[in-house]
Amino acid sequence: KTVYFTALVDDGAAVFKAPAAGGMPTRLADLVAPGSVDVTSDGQTLVVADPGVESSSGALGAIVTVSASGGMPSVVGGTEGTLPQGVAVSGSRIVFTGADPADGAPAVFETSVSGGLTTLLKSGLNGPSGVAIAPSGDVYVLDAEADGASSRLLKVGTGTPLVTGLRPGFPGGLAIAANGLNLLVATSDATTGKGQLERFTVSGTRAGNPAT
Repeated sequence: KTVYFTALVDDGAAVFKAPAAGGMPTRLADLVAPGSVDVTSDGQTLVVADPGVESSSGALGAIVTVSASGGMPSVVGGTEGTLPQGVAVSGSRIVFTGADPADGAPAVFETSVSGGLTTLLKSGLNGPSGVAIAPSGDVYVLDAEADGASSRLLKVGTGTPLVTGLRPGFPGGLAIAANGLNLLVATSDATTGKGQLERFTVSGTRAGNPAT
């Protein structure tokens, strides 16, 4: 019944909520450069990837949480300096894409609201952005291809891309259907440049024509 989104407005960046049926948005918290946002399963906490927030040590970027009713954002401990891009929440799991603070290499990480940091995937990535968690627990990520002009869809834990040649925005829009069988990717048509929504099975097979 409620939509949460981040936006840049005249007096800065923030996270907002609005009725799904339509209506005026409510500003929940001011942020620095927020991107992707998800919500915990109890609906009480928003989880935001903010690559612009600066920690006390000077490290740039972190995962932050905000109460769904509004208030001051809190940095999730252990995620400082990761320059997060995409984020997905499932149960107690927070999975996000970003950069390893130790060497700046692109990676996929896992944390929780209580903090900590685990690296799920680091080798072979070019520029990971959108990420999704399936009901099965499998993690999927959009990663830029070597040419930088297109992206591939990966399943974390396997060495072979499921889909290549995709043209998403950045951070890439990636979600998984509630039944866990299909992945939804926001892309643009290579010929017309118009936005579209592409659907693939979790094994990488196209599931119908793109919705434009």
